Order: sequence, then structure tokens, then C-alpha cells
Amino acid sequence: MPTERGLFNAYFLLLTIAGVIGTVAFAVEGRLVGAVAIGLIAAFAFVARRWFLRRMDADLSARDAGDPDAVRRLRRLHWGSMLCNAVQLVAIVGSIPFIVGTPA
Repeated sequence: MPTERGLFNAYFLLLTIAGVIGTVAFAVEGRLVGAVAIGLIAAFAFVARRWFLRRMDADLSARDAGDPDAVRRLRRLHWGSMLCNAVQLVAIVGSIPFIVGTPA
């Protein structure tokens, strides 16, 4: 059974990889604005992965040591990550008309 930490790690790692692939694809196509936008999402995922995992490890250790506030911090971290996911989803879905373009 995967741990929540493992799921966070995999999610951000896959988002980074997909973002790099998307950036390269847009750059090859000559769509530099799209390449920069997708590159920013990939860069955010790269930085966020390290930050979230570091925070999660600290809070899990604190929880295991008996810190009563650690569970609340873990829950807040979880909700924060869900908010990040929602913002990314809105950005991607909102940019679909610009990504697809108009038929020739």
C-alpha cells in the first residue's frame, strides 16, 4: 500500500517530467509563450516537491515523537497541496483555447 509521502513524491516527480516534455514540445513547435508557461509549471513542481517532502518528513517525525499539533500541520499541508493542484488544473484548463489554437 503506497504511503501518502510516496504519492506526493510520485505526483510532483511526474508533473516535473510531464512539464519538461511539454516545454520541449512547445519549444520545438515554436510556441515560446506556451513553452515558458509549461516550463514555469514544471519548475514549480520541481521546487514544490522538495519543499512538501521536507515539511511532510518533519511533521511525520514530530507526530511519531508525540507532538499533538503535528497532525493538524499535516492536514494543513495536505489541503495546501490540494489547493496547489487546483490552481494548476485551472491554469491548464484555462489555457486550452490558447494551446489548441484555431484550425487553418
